[in-house]
Amino acid sequence: MVDRALGASQQKYAKERGKGIGEIQNRILTGEAYGVLKYSKPHPKKDEWEDADHLARFHFNVKDINLRSQEGVFFGKNFTDEMMDRIVWALKGWLCKIHAQSYIDKVELQ
Repeated sequence: MVDRALGASQQKYAKERGKGIGEIQNRILTGEAYGVLKYSKPHPKKDEWEDADHLARFHFNVKDINLRSQEGVFFGKNFTDEMMDRIVWALKGWLCKIHAQSYIDKVELQ
C-alpha cells in the first residue's frame, strides 16, 4: 500500500531502521481479521508479542481513534486509508526522533 508511495531510498532507509509500514499494515490486517482483534482489544495478551506487534497496536489505535472521535484529525475528512497510514507513520517517526537520546541531549544543552 504505502510502500509504493515511498521512494527507493526511503524504503531502503526504513528497512535498515526496523519494520516498514507494509509489514505493520500486514500485521494489522491479519491480526484484526475474522474478529481476532489482536490489536484493538482493550487488554490484549502481549506475552509473545514482538516489537512490530506493539508498533502495529500503536498504529491501529492512533488511526482508529482519530477516525472515530469528533476531535480526531481524520474525523469527517475524506482521507484515503493510504494517506491516514502515511500520517500516522510520520507521527511515529517524529515521536521516535524527539525521544531519541541524542535529541534529548541536544535540547537540554540549549
